[in-house]
Amino acid sequence: MTNNLRAIIASARQYWKSTTMDFWSLSFLIGALPQIAVFAWMAIQNPDRSVLSYLIIGGPLMAIWQSACFGIMSSLNGEIRNGTIEFSMISPTSMMIVLFGKALAMMVFGIPVGIFSVAMMLIVARHIPHIASYPYVLVSVFFIFIGMAVTALFMAPIAALTRGRTAGVFAPFMPLVITFSGFLFPVTTLPAGVQVFCHILPITWGMDSIAQAVKGPESFWAVASGWLYLLLVSAVLMFFTILLFKLVEKRLRVTGLTSH
Repeated sequence: MTNNLRAIIASARQYWKSTTMDFWSLSFLIGALPQIAVFAWMAIQNPDRSVLSYLIIGGPLMAIWQSACFGIMSSLNGEIRNGTIEFSMISPTSMMIVLFGKALAMMVFGIPVGIFSVAMMLIVARHIPHIASYPYVLVSVFFIFIGMAVTALFMAPIAALTRGRTAGVFAPFMPLVITFSGFLFPVTTLPAGVQVFCHILPITWGMDSIAQAVKGPESFWAVASGWLYLLLVSAVLMFFTILLFKLVEKRLRVTGLTSH
């Protein structure tokens, strides 16, 4: 357990250093701002002020998802393409542990994206929207970060197993997750059958908690249940992720295909 924790921290630090040293890569910090400004403008046109209150949290989270998702999904393919996967193959630490550290660093690196997005929404809205419980919002955001990292990491071995042949599938994957995760509106506004499908994604449960925290929850359980279900769905997703990573490792050992 200690060795895995050290591997996660080392991997996160390595990715953080390599990313922050490349100033060109920092350009994605402002890439989502025009889209966020449009969402903020649309929200203030609505007489229901709770729309802006919800979007000022969901919009920045959506921007973080857009900035970090593809990086996490392509991380395993990048390791194979660059030939660095060999080090994971001979290491007692599983490659999924190493990539989890990178995913963690990518999520942290996306935090400034969210901060800039919040600032943009406040500039457009020209006032601070009402949020009933900031502590519940902050805890919910923490759990949503877990859900986003797990969801993106689940796609990493799929991308590696298909060796890029499904690259076109991932383009619509991001807007689908944005729609069904409830970044822009509570999924409770959708038909019941669609809501069931939406809750396959762990992020959706976290956004349910956000909606409760924004309007003022009737009880602690109304918010905490979203955190619990997010962790349960994430655990199920991680189980399948582990199986997929083992399949990738088996294929690499059988075919000898690493950097080619």
